[in-house]
Amino acid sequence: MELPDNPKLQGKIKTLAATFGAPTRESLLSLRRYLHENYRYSLDPAMPSEAEPIDSFLFETKTGYCTHFATATVLLARAMGIPARIAFGWSGGRYFSAPNLFVFRAREAHAWAEIYLKDRGWVIFETTPAVREEGSPSLAGINEISPYPANFGDDEVIPKQDTTPLLKASFWIGSTLFILLIGALIIKRSPTPASEHNLVSEVLPNSPNYLSAFRRASQAHGNPMPSGRTLRAHLESIAAPDFATDLLQYHYAVLYGDQPRNRLIEKKLLHQLRKWEKEAT
Repeated sequence: MELPDNPKLQGKIKTLAATFGAPTRESLLSLRRYLHENYRYSLDPAMPSEAEPIDSFLFETKTGYCTHFATATVLLARAMGIPARIAFGWSGGRYFSAPNLFVFRAREAHAWAEIYLKDRGWVIFETTPAVREEGSPSLAGINEISPYPANFGDDEVIPKQDTTPLLKASFWIGSTLFILLIGALIIKRSPTPASEHNLVSEVLPNSPNYLSAFRRASQAHGNPMPSGRTLRAHLESIAAPDFATDLLQYHYAVLYGDQPRNRLIEKKLLHQLRKWEKEAT
């Protein structure tokens, strides 16, 4: 698990990582709590031009956006002996039904850390503070026209400062992914310690009941949902039930946006899913 080549920076990262203790659930939660309590989220952080961005973020300004938090988390986790990588994606988006198009804008870009747990694989470990203005997936209005790049406003622009050094660091972090995956395949698996199971329950939310019910119902209809396939991709590959749109919109709004879970909606979805499952018998 690689760390920066700079010996001084590497030493500082290892020293900070050592304060969190051995790689356990508690130490990772302490790491996340440390970042939340001591660092501030900002899209326009002050970064000294002569300093390495991650060095400046961790030990000087303590202010940055998601890429800074994710990169710092990956490096600290690796220094603790935990396989970790950085991932990039989107939060929010706007769906236009006519062209079947999801539009994501620059302000909805996001980066996060992932850690590797034996017998569970890669697990999302989000450490960016919740004050980040994340979007929720939304449906475009009936008369709303899908936008073209020329119509995007100034708020779609990536932060002004030069992010090249940090992006290089993120790319460098990702360069070990292949090695980590191969290593995960050849290492003999051993029983997972209870602490790792606890870590998963703390870091990664349990699969929602409605999603488990969907998997059972789809299996009953002769369409088992492969591991790793998204709900959207699976619904597009089968004869989807009439409530599929409601299921998909709610699932993405809760899991990938910031919409709180709604017991009444989930109760209705569970009822529809059980009815759909019975139709297969």
